[in-house]
Amino acid sequence: MKRLNGNSLLIIDGDQNYSEKVSTYLISLGAQCTYVTSQAEAKLLFKSFDFDLVLCSYYLTDGIIHQLVDWCKCKLETMPVFVVLADIQPMDKSLMSQYTISGHFRKRENPADLLNDLENLLFDFDKFYQGIREMVEPRGIKFEMLVNNKNMEIEGIEINEKSLLLSTQAELDINSQVIVRITVFDGPVMETFLCSGFIGQSSDEGFIFNVYPNYLEAWARFLSKLDKRQFKINAFMKKVSGL
Repeated sequence: MKRLNGNSLLIIDGDQNYSEKVSTYLISLGAQCTYVTSQAEAKLLFKSFDFDLVLCSYYLTDGIIHQLVDWCKCKLETMPVFVVLADIQPMDKSLMSQYTISGHFRKRENPADLLNDLENLLFDFDKFYQGIREMVEPRGIKFEMLVNNKNMEIEGIEINEKSLLLSTQAELDINSQVIVRITVFDGPVMETFLCSGFIGQSSDEGFIFNVYPNYLEAWARFLSKLDKRQFKINAFMKKVSGL
């Protein structure tokens, strides 16, 4: 059974025992799962947390699922995926499309059976993030850094207009002056760019090489060799992955 990693789920059902049973099972697989018994409780959570997937009974003690979807459309910046847990009447199925409800499933006593129904709506964010990075990461680019007369190869993680987010096993002093040599391979053609700058600390990962103003022209020539899709890939992927 695949592990759910990064998926946040909310279960809304009047049967607390059932919700707790399903929630406990999903948490054991690595999902972030919470359950409530009414729309009112769900709205309080929506104000503070983002959820990827909402498993909601069609009929609740304080309304039906369509009313909650309407509220979310008005109040939330991003809509979670809604799924109905119930046997619903045919006339209600047409409303599902109108209210952007992604599917409906019967309430199964065995949570593993329910997961089989839901697995197409869930995915591993870490694998997705890494897979996309491998697809669009710069190819044929080598980064080297000269620090205190020592040359080291570094990994470029994120290329920006005036800086480079980098990773290295070496210890770097913040604000230390360094020289970065970038070699771009394009078939049989090889170009080299030299840029001077200083090291800053990244809040996310690794270090930041900040280019000195008088080297920005050389840095711009390097950037002109790249596809713009390679810029800020980390920031983009973290946003779409909800990280």
